[in-house]
Amino acid sequence: MPTFLELVNHVERESGTVQRAQRLSTVVNPPTDRQEKIVYWTAEAWRQIQTGRTDWPWQRGEFSHALTIGQTRYTAAQLGITDFSRWARPTPTFNPYSIYETGSQGNEKELFFNSYERWKVDFDRGTPERNQPNIYAFDYDNRICFGPPPDRAYIVRGSYTRGAQTLVADTDVPRCAAQHHMTIVWKALLLLAENDEATIQIQTAQRNFTQGLRDLINDRDEAITL
Repeated sequence: MPTFLELVNHVERESGTVQRAQRLSTVVNPPTDRQEKIVYWTAEAWRQIQTGRTDWPWQRGEFSHALTIGQTRYTAAQLGITDFSRWARPTPTFNPYSIYETGSQGNEKELFFNSYERWKVDFDRGTPERNQPNIYAFDYDNRICFGPPPDRAYIVRGSYTRGAQTLVADTDVPRCAAQHHMTIVWKALLLLAENDEATIQIQTAQRNFTQGLRDLINDRDEAITL
Protein backbone atom coordinates (compact mmCIF):
# COMPACT_ATOMS: atom_id res chain seq x y z
CA MET A 1 0.00 0.00 0.00
CA PRO A 2 1.59 3.34 -1.04
CA THR A 3 2.32 5.62 1.88
CA PHE A 4 2.04 9.40 1.99
CA LEU A 5 5.78 9.68 1.44
CA GLU A 6 5.63 7.37 -1.58
CA LEU A 7 2.77 9.37 -3.07
CA VAL A 8 4.77 12.58 -2.61
CA ASN A 9 7.73 10.92 -4.35
CA HIS A 10 5.45 9.96 -7.26
CA VAL A 11 4.30 13.56 -7.56
CA GLU A 12 7.92 14.75 -7.48
CA ARG A 13 8.79 12.30 -10.26
CA GLU A 14 5.77 13.00 -12.48
CA SER A 15 6.11 16.76 -12.10
CA GLY A 16 9.54 16.62 -13.74
CA THR A 17 10.76 19.35 -11.39
CA VAL A 18 12.62 17.34 -8.75
CA GLN A 19 15.69 15.28 -9.57
CA ARG A 20 15.77 11.70 -8.36
CA ALA A 21 18.63 12.28 -5.93
CA GLN A 22 16.78 15.21 -4.35
CA ARG A 23 13.45 13.49 -3.71
CA LEU A 24 12.19 13.65 -0.16
CA SER A 25 12.98 10.96 2.38
CA THR A 26 10.39 12.43 4.79
CA VAL A 27 7.39 14.73 4.42
CA VAL A 28 8.30 16.56 7.63
CA ASN A 29 9.90 19.99 7.09
CA PRO A 30 10.57 19.80 3.32
CA PRO A 31 13.87 21.57 2.46
CA THR A 32 12.60 23.64 -0.50
CA ASP A 33 9.54 25.76 -1.23
CA ARG A 34 8.79 23.55 -4.24
CA GLN A 35 8.80 20.36 -2.23
CA GLU A 36 6.76 22.00 0.52
CA LYS A 37 4.12 22.72 -2.11
CA ILE A 38 4.24 19.14 -3.37
CA VAL A 39 3.67 17.78 0.14
CA TYR A 40 0.80 20.21 0.68
CA TRP A 41 -0.91 19.56 -2.66
CA THR A 42 -0.64 15.79 -2.24
CA ALA A 43 -2.44 15.94 1.12
CA GLU A 44 -4.94 18.44 -0.29
CA ALA A 45 -5.60 16.22 -3.33
CA TRP A 46 -6.62 13.35 -1.07
CA ARG A 47 -8.83 15.65 1.02
CA GLN A 48 -10.63 16.93 -2.08
CA ILE A 49 -11.22 13.43 -3.44
CA GLN A 50 -12.71 12.33 -0.12
CA THR A 51 -15.03 15.32 0.16
CA GLY A 52 -16.02 15.22 -3.51
CA ARG A 53 -18.71 12.64 -2.76
CA THR A 54 -20.71 11.63 0.31
CA ASP A 55 -21.01 7.93 -0.52
CA TRP A 56 -17.43 6.63 -0.69
CA PRO A 57 -17.51 3.18 0.99
CA TRP A 58 -14.19 3.76 2.79
CA GLN A 59 -15.74 6.76 4.55
CA ARG A 60 -18.33 4.57 6.25
CA GLY A 61 -17.80 3.51 9.83
CA GLU A 62 -19.63 1.41 12.39
CA PHE A 63 -19.90 1.64 16.16
CA SER A 64 -21.19 -0.38 19.08
CA HIS A 65 -21.60 1.21 22.49
CA ALA A 66 -23.48 0.90 25.76
CA LEU A 67 -26.25 3.38 26.58
CA THR A 68 -26.52 5.00 30.00
CA ILE A 69 -29.71 4.30 31.94
CA GLY A 70 -32.04 7.30 31.59
CA GLN A 71 -29.83 9.21 29.12
CA THR A 72 -31.47 9.94 25.77
CA ARG A 73 -29.02 12.24 23.87
CA TYR A 74 -25.49 11.33 22.80
CA THR A 75 -22.69 13.02 20.92
CA ALA A 76 -20.58 10.88 18.62
CA ALA A 77 -17.71 11.04 21.15
CA GLN A 78 -19.98 9.72 23.91
CA LEU A 79 -20.58 6.65 21.73
CA GLY A 80 -16.84 6.08 21.30
CA ILE A 81 -16.56 7.56 17.78
CA THR A 82 -13.34 9.51 17.16
CA ASP A 83 -13.49 10.19 13.40
CA PHE A 84 -17.09 11.39 13.07
CA SER A 85 -18.51 13.48 10.24
CA ARG A 86 -22.23 12.67 10.03
CA TRP A 87 -24.75 10.07 11.13
CA ALA A 88 -25.98 7.43 8.69
CA ARG A 89 -29.55 7.99 7.50
CA PRO A 90 -32.19 5.32 6.91
CA THR A 91 -32.95 4.13 3.39
CA PRO A 92 -36.04 2.33 2.06
CA THR A 93 -34.24 -1.00 2.54
CA PHE A 94 -32.01 -0.45 5.57
CA ASN A 95 -32.24 0.95 9.08
CA PRO A 96 -28.66 1.63 10.19
CA TYR A 97 -29.30 1.45 13.96
CA SER A 98 -30.21 -1.46 16.24
CA ILE A 99 -30.34 -2.23 19.94
CA TYR A 100 -30.18 -5.19 22.31
CA GLU A 101 -29.99 -5.74 26.03
CA THR A 102 -26.45 -6.39 27.23
CA GLY A 103 -25.69 -10.10 26.97
CA SER A 104 -28.72 -10.79 24.74
CA GLN A 105 -27.61 -9.97 21.19
CA GLY A 106 -29.86 -12.76 19.91
CA ASN A 107 -32.76 -10.40 20.66
CA GLU A 108 -31.29 -7.48 18.69
CA LYS A 109 -34.00 -5.22 17.20
CA GLU A 110 -34.08 -2.38 14.71
CA LEU A 111 -34.42 1.21 15.85
CA PHE A 112 -36.80 3.31 13.75
CA PHE A 113 -36.26 6.90 12.65
CA ASN A 114 -38.55 9.72 13.71
CA SER A 115 -38.36 13.49 13.41
CA TYR A 116 -36.66 15.39 16.21
CA GLU A 117 -39.84 17.37 16.86
CA ARG A 118 -41.88 14.17 17.27
CA TRP A 119 -39.15 12.72 19.49
CA LYS A 120 -39.29 15.81 21.73
CA VAL A 121 -43.03 15.53 22.14
CA ASP A 122 -42.91 11.83 22.99
CA PHE A 123 -39.69 11.49 24.98
CA ASP A 124 -38.38 14.91 26.06
CA ARG A 125 -41.34 16.38 27.88
CA GLY A 126 -42.21 15.65 31.47
CA THR A 127 -40.86 12.37 32.82
CA PRO A 128 -41.44 9.76 30.11
CA GLU A 129 -41.52 6.14 31.25
CA ARG A 130 -38.26 4.28 30.84
CA ASN A 131 -38.17 1.23 28.63
CA GLN A 132 -36.15 -0.30 25.78
CA PRO A 133 -35.58 2.41 23.16
CA ASN A 134 -37.17 1.79 19.76
CA ILE A 135 -36.92 5.26 18.19
CA TYR A 136 -34.00 7.47 17.21
CA ALA A 137 -33.79 11.06 15.97
CA PHE A 138 -31.14 13.76 15.43
CA ASP A 139 -31.28 17.04 17.35
CA TYR A 140 -30.15 20.50 16.25
CA ASP A 141 -26.68 19.93 17.72
CA ASN A 142 -26.17 16.75 15.66
CA ARG A 143 -26.62 14.49 18.66
CA ILE A 144 -28.42 11.18 18.23
CA CYS A 145 -31.45 10.83 20.48
CA PHE A 146 -33.12 7.62 21.65
CA GLY A 147 -36.58 7.00 23.02
CA PRO A 148 -37.95 5.90 25.35
CA PRO A 149 -35.18 6.61 27.88
CA PRO A 150 -33.33 3.32 28.52
CA ASP A 151 -34.44 1.51 31.66
CA ARG A 152 -31.42 -0.83 31.84
CA ALA A 153 -28.13 -1.62 30.14
CA TYR A 154 -28.53 -1.73 26.35
CA ILE A 155 -26.02 -1.85 23.51
CA VAL A 156 -26.72 0.27 20.46
CA ARG A 157 -25.08 -0.45 17.12
CA GLY A 158 -25.04 1.81 14.10
CA SER A 159 -23.29 3.45 11.18
CA TYR A 160 -21.80 6.86 10.45
CA THR A 161 -19.66 8.69 7.93
CA ARG A 162 -16.05 9.31 8.84
CA GLY A 163 -14.44 12.71 8.55
CA ALA A 164 -11.85 13.24 5.82
CA GLN A 165 -8.56 11.50 6.55
CA THR A 166 -5.61 13.90 6.78
CA LEU A 167 -2.26 12.67 5.51
CA VAL A 168 0.50 13.88 7.83
CA ALA A 169 3.07 11.21 8.66
CA ASP A 170 5.41 9.47 6.22
CA THR A 171 3.67 6.13 6.81
CA ASP A 172 0.06 7.35 6.53
CA VAL A 173 -1.87 5.32 3.93
CA PRO A 174 -5.03 6.58 2.18
CA ARG A 175 -8.10 4.53 3.00
CA CYS A 176 -9.10 3.79 -0.61
CA ALA A 177 -7.89 0.69 -2.47
CA ALA A 178 -4.21 0.77 -3.44
CA GLN A 179 -4.89 0.44 -7.17
CA HIS A 180 -6.51 3.88 -7.09
CA HIS A 181 -3.76 5.74 -5.23
CA MET A 182 -2.33 7.16 -8.48
CA THR A 183 -5.58 9.12 -8.78
CA ILE A 184 -4.36 11.10 -5.77
CA VAL A 185 -1.07 11.71 -7.59
CA TRP A 186 -2.84 13.01 -10.72
CA LYS A 187 -5.04 15.30 -8.62
CA ALA A 188 -1.98 16.62 -6.78
CA LEU A 189 -0.24 17.27 -10.12
CA LEU A 190 -3.32 19.11 -11.34
CA LEU A 191 -3.33 21.34 -8.25
CA LEU A 192 0.40 21.91 -8.61
CA ALA A 193 0.08 22.81 -12.31
CA GLU A 194 -2.79 25.20 -11.58
CA ASN A 195 -0.61 26.85 -8.96
CA ASP A 196 2.16 27.14 -11.57
CA GLU A 197 -0.27 28.34 -14.27
CA ALA A 198 1.22 25.64 -16.50
CA THR A 199 -1.39 25.12 -19.23
CA ILE A 200 0.00 21.97 -20.87
CA GLN A 201 0.63 20.28 -17.52
CA ILE A 202 -2.91 21.19 -16.41
CA GLN A 203 -4.39 19.51 -19.47
CA THR A 204 -2.34 16.34 -18.99
CA ALA A 205 -3.02 16.08 -15.28
CA GLN A 206 -6.73 16.80 -15.79
CA ARG A 207 -7.03 14.03 -18.38
CA ASN A 208 -5.28 11.48 -16.18
CA PHE A 209 -7.20 12.51 -13.06
CA THR A 210 -10.56 12.35 -14.84
CA GLN A 211 -9.85 8.81 -15.99
CA GLY A 212 -8.60 7.80 -12.55
CA LEU A 213 -11.66 9.27 -10.84
CA ARG A 214 -13.96 7.50 -13.29
CA ASP A 215 -12.23 4.19 -12.53
CA LEU A 216 -12.51 4.86 -8.80
CA ILE A 217 -16.24 5.61 -9.03
CA ASN A 218 -16.92 2.59 -11.24
CA ASP A 219 -14.98 0.34 -8.89
CA ARG A 220 -16.58 1.53 -5.68
CA ASP A 221 -20.16 2.29 -6.67
CA GLU A 222 -22.73 -0.28 -5.58
CA ALA A 223 -24.88 -1.93 -8.21
CA ILE A 224 -28.29 -0.39 -8.71
CA THR A 225 -31.13 -2.75 -7.84
CA LEU A 226 -34.80 -2.37 -8.69
